[in-house]
Amino acid sequence: MLNINESFSYVDSHYSQDCTLKVVAKHLQYDYAYLSKLFVHITNMTFTEYLTQYQISQACCQLKNRQLPIGKMP
Repeated sequence: MLNINESFSYVDSHYSQDCTLKVVAKHLQYDYAYLSKLFVHITNMTFTEYLTQYQISQACCQLKNRQLPIGKMP
């Protein structure tokens, strides 16, 4: 059985790169449709919604901590 935390870890490490459900499923060697349904079941969000929320959260943290100027945000 899939440990959904593996997909969260992948997003954490690759959120500013080419990070799609298809890429994550292939990397983790899981079925795309199964991972998609599991993601919605666990998070109540689609993968895209989760990724967008995660990216916004990371950008807010970087702005708050002044790690990157706005123009350098991924």
